[in-house]
Amino acid sequence: KFVDASKDTVPICVMGNYSSGKSTFINALIGQEVLPSGDMPVTAKIYRITQSKEEGKASISLKYNDKPVMIEFNDYSVQIHNEEDSPLVDSLLECLEQHKEQPFMYKVHCCLDAINNERKGVADLIEVVIPFGKGLLKDSGKSFVIFDTPGSNTATNTDHFTILEEAMKDLSNGIPIYVAEYNSLDSCDNESLYKKIKGISQVDSRFTMIVVNKADSANIKEETFDDEIKGLILKQAVPRNLY
Repeated sequence: KFVDASKDTVPICVMGNYSSGKSTFINALIGQEVLPSGDMPVTAKIYRITQSKEEGKASISLKYNDKPVMIEFNDYSVQIHNEEDSPLVDSLLECLEQHKEQPFMYKVHCCLDAINNERKGVADLIEVVIPFGKGLLKDSGKSFVIFDTPGSNTATNTDHFTILEEAMKDLSNGIPIYVAEYNSLDSCDNESLYKKIKGISQVDSRFTMIVVNKADSANIKEETFDDEIKGLILKQAVPRNLY
């Protein structure tokens, strides 16, 4: 219903604390293991992810030391377009050499991992165009753009929100998705985040979704998930502020 009432392209804005499972959730959503994920904080930048119009092609675009770098992938080759040699390009070339026999989507993943590790000099917005794998978004036949954001409890969070708004300036009717582990639902370290979400004109905070990672740790049996349990969950800080 949300998609049918929206414009051609629907932005999905994924937020939450670092290591809450945002990148893993997005990988599952798009049906490809593309974004770096792990127990340590991995997303230091904002990723803008759109679906490639061609199944066998992908690209990564960013700025390094204020100069554009673009990496183009297909089934047969990888090309790096940049204006000069740099530590980042060296890391990318090393990564590609190590995995030259791997499928091109694996090479995209490895390059994003290398970019994530090269914190200094990399601008805060990284644009990724990839073919979506099997899954909800591809099956819908609609156009989506996904924004993966850094942990909302990081020191640079304010700057990232400014960049996020700029990256979304031509979009509207966005869906905010907040990812949290079950035992973090009552966390109070994101009071400013709730206001920021409601202040981004490109997203519709009325449709905010909360994705609960590691929900099985709650040990709530399906048959006991009654109104009392639901009431207790909704009174916790994250659902209370966002739901």
